This record gives sequence, structure tokens and C-alpha cells, in this order.
Amino acid sequence: MISSKTYCLKLIILIANVVSVCIVILPNINELDAKCQTILGIIVIMIEIFLIIIGKAHENNVDKDFLGRLKQEVIEEIKPAKYSQLEEARAELRSGIKIMLACAIVYGIIIFFIKIINLQWALVGGLVMIIAYIYADYVPHSQKYAENYDKLFIAENEKPSALRGLGRIYLEEYQKTRFRKKDKYYKEMAQLLPYDGSVADPKETKIFLKCIFGNKVASTNNTLAIIGYVMLAINILTVVPDLYDFIAQFFSYLTITNAKTTISMCATIIFMTVSVCQLYEYYCECYGVKRIVQAIDSNSLAEMLSVYSDIEKGHNGSLYRIRGSFDYSQNYIEQHNTIKGCPMKYRMKFPDKYYANISRYNATYLLSVAIFFLILSNYTNFSSRLLVVMSIVIGIGYVVGKYVFLPQIGRRRIQRICEELGKSDSDL
Repeated sequence: MISSKTYCLKLIILIANVVSVCIVILPNINELDAKCQTILGIIVIMIEIFLIIIGKAHENNVDKDFLGRLKQEVIEEIKPAKYSQLEEARAELRSGIKIMLACAIVYGIIIFFIKIINLQWALVGGLVMIIAYIYADYVPHSQKYAENYDKLFIAENEKPSALRGLGRIYLEEYQKTRFRKKDKYYKEMAQLLPYDGSVADPKETKIFLKCIFGNKVASTNNTLAIIGYVMLAINILTVVPDLYDFIAQFFSYLTITNAKTTISMCATIIFMTVSVCQLYEYYCECYGVKRIVQAIDSNSLAEMLSVYSDIEKGHNGSLYRIRGSFDYSQNYIEQHNTIKGCPMKYRMKFPDKYYANISRYNATYLLSVAIFFLILSNYTNFSSRLLVVMSIVIGIGYVVGKYVFLPQIGRRRIQRICEELGKSDSDL
């Protein structure tokens, strides 16, 4: 049942979005001087910051209406990985990285506005920090996961190896498939249900499903949030004359005034669209979380399997299963000090690494392209012909990287380690 407070916050968000769009359209209806346009731009920025704050308050109220508590509390309750020492360490590291990133961004904004650096280099610095955050969150965790497993097989004075640890984790799989993507073993695993009533332990199946549910609940549509923040940043920068000059470099037919009007209007309209989409999407998201909580509370394997089936068929269903498999494998190792005995259909398999890395690859490639253009803009003007050629090259590079190089990352080294480990019975 939606509370009156939630409805009130929803109405405020909708009205504020409409007002912001009306304000940004106003200069196109009546000719206003530069000072008035700047004032209106600042008002729009303040409204958008207000919308971000009030949007969070609205989400908290929706959480309480649907779930009786905050969504974050639900995540902590249902995700088995909360008992993992490695996950706890990752959460602490992530909190520290976020604080450092926030401080770095604030520092970058300050030195930009006092004219120590120009717009292009300020944007480059911001994008580089985002890439650094992506891998600072992922690389230490995955490396520690593999090193911890290697420690179980070596002497106390021996240095653990992440590569050797991964080899030990994937050894059994390698001996069956040689990591051949089209191997029939992988096809058989894909066709197996999480629980078939004869092979798997129902208790282990429930833990596996909870790992998937935990990743599903923890996921949000970060894409919409990122777009919203980007549009806010663009609106903030539209009060800085450098931005208009920067955009005009790309398109010689655009005047600075035209660039300002176009950028402000587009950014505000996109922000409004994202804000409204987030508003209604969150209701659907909380409904899905409620279903998951009910299935877990019932402790009914049939109901949990039904919810899992819907998740797998939905958007990013395979990714939630892969991440859940990783969490399950991690928990199993911590509890049993070995991966042996862990059902293969519950493990994160080697081909899954490729699918888990696609989102990081997409983000990294997109941000790297943006950095490339920003740096290049300092040294040359872009003609339409040059833009077409570079766009084609970038498109080809993306396809080749995603489908040729990404699947091969670490493959040969892990294969070599598996071959070496397979020769020793002590490592089996």
C-alpha cells in the first residue's frame, strides 16, 4: 500500500521536472540577455540537485511501503555473502574508494573553477578517476579470492599466487572441457535445472538461489542514475563559457549561443526523462524485491525456483546467475577449504568470466573513447570527414576487443597452470 507521503513526494518530483523544462525553454520563447540566461541556468541546476535529494527520500519511502524497511537492510538479510570475510573486506575497501573518489572530484571542481586547469583536462581527470574506481573495486577482490584459495595448498612461508589459485579453482573444469566454449559438458550444465530432485541437496540449492537473489536485489539501474548525474554535470558546465567553445570546436556551424541553448535544453529534457523513468521503475523494482523476500521467508524450494525462473528470463538474468555462482563458490570455499565437492552447476565456470567482464569492458571502452577525443581536441579541430573515419575505427575496435580479445584474457596462462597442476596428484 502506497502511503500519502510517498504520493506527495512523487507529485513534487513530477512538478519540479516540468518546471525545470519550462524554465530552460523560456529563453527560446522570449529573447533574454546573457545575465538572465545564466540565472535561469543556475535555477535549473538547483532544481535538479533538489530532485536528486528528494528522489532518494522517495525511494526510501517506497522501500518502507513495499518492504517494511529499507532495501539495503533487505540486502544484508538475504545475501549469504554477508557471512563472507572476503566480501566484508571488499565492502570496507569500496567505502574507502568512494570517499577518495568524492574528495578527488571535489578537488578537481575547485581547481577548475579557479582556472588552474581548463575544461578538457578537468573532464579527462574525472573520466580517468571513474575508470580507476571500476578496477580498484574489482581487481583487488578477485586477486585476493584466488590468492586465498592458493594459500590452502602451499607452505606458510610460500607466497600465494592469484594465477595459481585460479588454476586450482578451475582445474576440475579444465580437465573436463579444456575450456572449449562449445564443449558438450557446458551444454549439459546449461540444461540442468538448479534442482532436479535427485542430484542436488535442497539446502545447497536454497543457498545458491539466495546468492542469485542477493545480487538481483542489490542491483539497480545504474545506467539511469549515471545518465542523470552526467546531465546535471553538463548543466553545471553550461554556466561556464569554456563549454560552449569546446562544443563549437566540433561543429563549426554552431555559434556559441546556439551551443549554449541546445546543450542546456537537451541536458534538462534528458534529466527530466531519466528522473521520471527512475520514479516509476523503482516501484517495479521494489515489487520484485518483495517477491524475493516472500519466497525466502516461505522457505519453499518450489516458490524460490519459480522466482529464479522469472529472474533468469528477465533483463540481465544470466549475469545475476553468474554473479550468484561466484558468491556461492566463494562461500563454499570458505566453509569447506576446497572447491572439490561443490556442484559444478553451482560454480562460476571459466566461460562465465567473459560474460561477467562485458559490462566493465563496455564502460572502460566508452570512457576511454571519451578521454581520447577530449585529449585530441586540445591539439586539433575535428572535421566531419575525420569524425566519420574515427567513428568507424572505434566501432571496429570495440567489436574486435569484445569478441576476439576479451574472451582470451588470462585463458592461456590459466590453461598452462592447469596443465602443471594436473601433473601432481597433490593438487587434484
